[in-house]
Amino acid sequence: MIRAGALAILSALFFWPAMVLAQMEPRLSVEAPEGEIIVGQPVILRLKLLVPTWMPTPPTWPNFEVPSLMVRLPERASTPVSETIEGETWSGISRAYRLYPLATGTFDLPAQTLRVTYADPATTQPVETTLTVEAIRFVATLPKGAAGLETAIVAGGFSLAQQIEGGPEVQTGEAVQRIVTASIEGTTPILIPALTAPLPGPTSAPAALRAYPKEPVVAETENRGVLSGTRTETTTYVAHTH
Repeated sequence: MIRAGALAILSALFFWPAMVLAQMEPRLSVEAPEGEIIVGQPVILRLKLLVPTWMPTPPTWPNFEVPSLMVRLPERASTPVSETIEGETWSGISRAYRLYPLATGTFDLPAQTLRVTYADPATTQPVETTLTVEAIRFVATLPKGAAGLETAIVAGGFSLAQQIEGGPEVQTGEAVQRIVTASIEGTTPILIPALTAPLPGPTSAPAALRAYPKEPVVAETENRGVLSGTRTETTTYVAHTH
């Protein structure tokens, strides 16, 4: 019995350093989007990384880019944090991603890795390790009553403006320029659809007017985490004889 007890003590002493080291490894927590998620409206994905000492170099964060999902890092996306774990103060970083679903449907964010370098608690020498961010799934929908609309935009504000340069009467070969601008508040202007109906272009059959559209210009701004912006379409119409 005494010998068995001695073996048990030796075994515990043998495994104790490994247990302590495992407890001192970096820790990662993830706050994933939950609840109702509306197309065009932001949801926050937050990662919190803690180490028992400090990080001599910034961690290598994952990105969550997938089709139809716009990912933005808000101002001060990364902030320092600290937490008491088993009586010891751990330090780290909290990083927030703002996700904008651009279409309805299920979004699957694959598992990714986060590389972190921290000071070894025993030697203070840099140690590099890799943590895993598990796969994340969420579903984006439209508000009730909007599902049947051909084009639905969920925003805090939306307006249209038009400017005509030239005319009102034009002769053959003369041109009129039309500028249509849509302004949106509360979401990204990427969601604004085409504003100008197509007309015959320069390679089409003869028509009274031929359209020469420029590439649309989309401008986005952000104020305290709230997106807004404009989409501007400029088209030159040239009068032709039939």
